[in-house]
Amino acid sequence: HAARALFAAHPNLDRLLAHLSLDLAAQTAAQNGTLTQPSPLRWWGSTTEEQRILLLFTNASDEQTLMARHQAFVGHLSHELRTPLTALTAHAEIALREGAQSAVLRASLQIIRSETQRSARLVRDLLELYRLEISDSLAPRQANLVLVAESAIAQLIMPAEERGHQIRFHADASLPAVWVDPDRMAQVFVNLLQNAIVHTRPGDDISVSLRRDGGAVVCEVADTGPGIDPADLPHITERFYRGRSRGDGSGLGLAIASEILRRQGATLDIRSVSAGLQTGSTFSWRLPVLNAETIRLAAE
Repeated sequence: HAARALFAAHPNLDRLLAHLSLDLAAQTAAQNGTLTQPSPLRWWGSTTEEQRILLLFTNASDEQTLMARHQAFVGHLSHELRTPLTALTAHAEIALREGAQSAVLRASLQIIRSETQRSARLVRDLLELYRLEISDSLAPRQANLVLVAESAIAQLIMPAEERGHQIRFHADASLPAVWVDPDRMAQVFVNLLQNAIVHTRPGDDISVSLRRDGGAVVCEVADTGPGIDPADLPHITERFYRGRSRGDGSGLGLAIASEILRRQGATLDIRSVSAGLQTGSTFSWRLPVLNAETIRLAAE
């Protein structure tokens, strides 16, 4: 009761005690050698019904240092792994182009090239997923989803045609703009299209569609592949998870697409039929249309 009366008489007392506690915590930590001086602290404080002050301290400078070290490590690892893989691929290409006479040698070189390219894709996807998880690397802005989808499709027209597929694209007329990182959103389309190219039956088409649904734009990528087993469906966006079909990808494409969408406030919805004559999968997500409210929320 005395504590309640004291806080009632001095409404700013909790803030004053928080600052005093902050100073004391910083001094104690410095004396114990647990912080490097000078070291800014972030704190959050609140009072319970019993007027007890709850404080949470974090060392902001240590967080920033750790993040910088992580980013430097990723950059160094990227260089160290990509350089030899690029060299191996180039030398295999040269040997094949110059015309290795032995059929056994040519087969061996083709395996070297294929496995090196697969390893390079794995390294690229691992580093991309790591960057997404440790840094706030998105740059959202007003974007035209039609242009975003078209740029992704253009990258994959030839790989699709090599497997006997055509990519069909449909978009509602006059689609409104959305607030996203267009480069990252293009990557979502690319990853889902690459997945569709691998799994769609030869000769079948792949479809990409954009449509307005109330206050959102719905994006869809659909294929006629073997579908996803119901037991695999809850895990299909987990890293390295491939279910029944291994394919020749890194096993990270869907995980990266899902993480990019999550970072932009969207969820990857997957519908799939794996039995019967009409098998296939549809990957869809919703993005709010750009208006005054979405701009305000983005600014916050």
